Amino acid sequence: MNSNSPSLTQATFVRDLPHQVIWGILQPLYFSLSAIVIKQTLDGSDWEVASVHSAMMAGLLFSLFYAEWGKNHNPVPWIIIPQGISRLSFLFILWMTSSRGFTMIICLGAFLNALSLPLIGMIYQRNYPLEERGRIVGKIKQWALCASVLSAWGIGHFMEKHPFSFQWLYPSLGMLGILGLLWFSGVPYEKETQIEKRKLRDVPRILREDRNFTIFLILQFAFGVFNLAGTSVLHLYVNKKEYLGCSVEEAALLTGVIPPLAMLLTVAAWGKFYDRVPFVPFRALTIIVMALGFAIYAIYPSALFVALGGILWGVGRGGGNLAWTLGVFAFAPKGKVSLYLGINTFLTGVRGIFAPFIGVYFLSAGWSPQEYFTLAASLMCVFALMMIPLIKLPALRQ
Repeated sequence: MNSNSPSLTQATFVRDLPHQVIWGILQPLYFSLSAIVIKQTLDGSDWEVASVHSAMMAGLLFSLFYAEWGKNHNPVPWIIIPQGISRLSFLFILWMTSSRGFTMIICLGAFLNALSLPLIGMIYQRNYPLEERGRIVGKIKQWALCASVLSAWGIGHFMEKHPFSFQWLYPSLGMLGILGLLWFSGVPYEKETQIEKRKLRDVPRILREDRNFTIFLILQFAFGVFNLAGTSVLHLYVNKKEYLGCSVEEAALLTGVIPPLAMLLTVAAWGKFYDRVPFVPFRALTIIVMALGFAIYAIYPSALFVALGGILWGVGRGGGNLAWTLGVFAFAPKGKVSLYLGINTFLTGVRGIFAPFIGVYFLSAGWSPQEYFTLAASLMCVFALMMIPLIKLPALRQ
């Protein structure tokens, strides 16, 4: 079977799609719903909410090293192992009544899930053809987002009436996740005839010599810091009584339903757009749309403006997820894909470890959420516009 052959693409898609749909069901448990449980059900601290987002990014930080295990072998088992442990850890929530204990389990799961992301990107690069990659991955993300929206809405609605139902919902859905991984284990793999050489000591040389990639990483790093900090601010803004103080169902709708629904409705269009335009303007546009969402959050402290801003932020993130997953292929020369993926993922993890705490710090220092969103939106637009004149890409993508 040749790489990117129709049979390989179809066989991968059939196994990948259900796995990603089940991940979509689980995703709110790690993020929007976990913030609700921590703040509203278990009365946890702001810093615990930030820790959950930070833990996922710490997983990305270490994923550069973890990907070494799978780069020259079948990556599928190295995806399944950490994700399986993450889902099994939900069993401990059956007996959980402490916000700290709950936060520790969610942080462990978020960390382990993020470890395998570069390996999933390598499967996409190896098994999905370049000319269809954006469309295929866009379709997969569309179905996953649909599952995520329905999951967040359904669980949020149920938890409004039964706050401590999380103690059995998390373990039950964790077992569903195990079934998804068992199905994903059948993803086909063929060892490449030419093994990509990936040496960590090459990283400084790449950053020194590949000016375009380095500028891209710097600007994306800066954007990511303010965006991720804003995510923490949003969850606190919605859940804390001194701000909006939304109910459980309202908080789930504003943070776990509306943004993913906006992503769902636009990700297929982003996928087609990605296949037709240069990468840098594509990435800049996604950032600007997300920044406009933050700007709407800042207009007035009400759930209506959070909903409107969430729509725009979700639209931008739909394209942003594609850009993060596939964009590195626009820079990487032949034989360096996994190393470029690793560098991008590593730096995403670096910024993500401390960025959520920056948002909490701004609020603890006396800033209002509206003041932070105004600052973040302005800077995000600046970083996006700087990309277009500063980055010149090679003619061919991989």
